[in-house]
Amino acid sequence: MTPQTILHLAALAATPTAAPAPTPTLAATSAIVATPTLLPAPAATTAPAAAQASYLPTPFDYSYVDVAYLRIDAGGGAPERDGFAFRGSFDVTDNIRLLASAGQAKANTSAGEDRVNDYSLGFGLHGAYNDWVDVVGDFEWTRREFRGVVEGRHKGWLLGVGVRALPVRELEFDARVLFRNSADNDVGGQLGAVWHWHDYVGLRLAALGIGDERQYWAGLRFSR
Repeated sequence: MTPQTILHLAALAATPTAAPAPTPTLAATSAIVATPTLLPAPAATTAPAAAQASYLPTPFDYSYVDVAYLRIDAGGGAPERDGFAFRGSFDVTDNIRLLASAGQAKANTSAGEDRVNDYSLGFGLHGAYNDWVDVVGDFEWTRREFRGVVEGRHKGWLLGVGVRALPVRELEFDARVLFRNSADNDVGGQLGAVWHWHDYVGLRLAALGIGDERQYWAGLRFSR
């Protein structure tokens, strides 16, 4: 063996050899698999179901005009009067409306013409009780003028509380309890119905009794 071969073998023996990478054990592999993966959280809903608005949409239109034949039986020996009446309701918010009415009825007597003019102006509140019944409340300032045989006027207010019901799509019923403060303090009621035979026109019938007075309406309701 030559001296060059001996030196070459010595150099190889002195060179460090890299140790092989350790093989992963079963325990280490299980630990890697078991490491939880962080996933993005689902986007939060805008509001829970319980916090959603509980407002019930009303099935009724509160903007309309009634045009009707009017008959007034005032009782107490007064003659029965016939005429016409207008009544308007105009929705300004989801639950508030404005009210206005005007009417005239007269009778021809042996003493001459006996005429009554009625006017009212006020507001009303309404809200849905369920999907076919609304609760309503109205307050109106009233004025009645007597012309002809009797001259004079009465001023006061009228309060009404009741319901509107729509048991079927075309047929509506309404009922109110009435409190009137004018020449006398009287309590009474009103019953009515509307047959909606067209989207914008319906047949309106109503009967009102308060104190000794009775009123009957028959006409048309014009809606939006």
